[in-house]
Amino acid sequence: MLQYSVSKLATAAGLLLLWILQSLPPNTLSAHAGDKTHDKYFGAGSITAAKAIGLIFGLLGLAVTCDDMLGRQSMRQPWSLADVIYVAMALAGAVLRLWAMKVLAKHFTFEVGIVKDHKLVQSGPYQRIRHPGYTGAIVCAVGTLGFLCLRPPGMVWFTVFAVPMTLFMAARITNEEHTLHQHFGKQWEQHCKRTWRLFPPLL
Repeated sequence: MLQYSVSKLATAAGLLLLWILQSLPPNTLSAHAGDKTHDKYFGAGSITAAKAIGLIFGLLGLAVTCDDMLGRQSMRQPWSLADVIYVAMALAGAVLRLWAMKVLAKHFTFEVGIVKDHKLVQSGPYQRIRHPGYTGAIVCAVGTLGFLCLRPPGMVWFTVFAVPMTLFMAARITNEEHTLHQHFGKQWEQHCKRTWRLFPPLL
């Protein structure tokens, strides 16, 4: 019987923890501070929804890992090139998302809105990508799910997470861009001409 790969199990746990940590909202909008919410789809429940998504992802990952250990046994196999690529993607995506959080500072919220004295940030990753936080989240999710799930029947778990997450992000991005366009006008239009929405040069 093959022994479990301690390094693989530790990596799986680390990736899930990293995802949950980057899913926690760094800031919230406050009407008392002069912030204005424009969250069209999720309202005040956006933060709760974001926390729930992070928790659900972590639990799904745990379920997949347990399923793997009990049945598919990939956690007993040696590291493959695909494993390394997936982990590298997850880490790169997490770094990009955390960088976006740091650069956007108080403007990075899980609620769509305009904070008091709001400025259009165009430095750091925002020089080339309009939504680097989402880009990082997507790359991190694909890498993590790839490491955990991209083997039958793990694809079921991948689909369970990927479909609602795609719909969620599409709705959020549309809402955010409409809000920023309304607030910044021509400045936002010029910014859009210089940047990609998510992935250069595809979107």
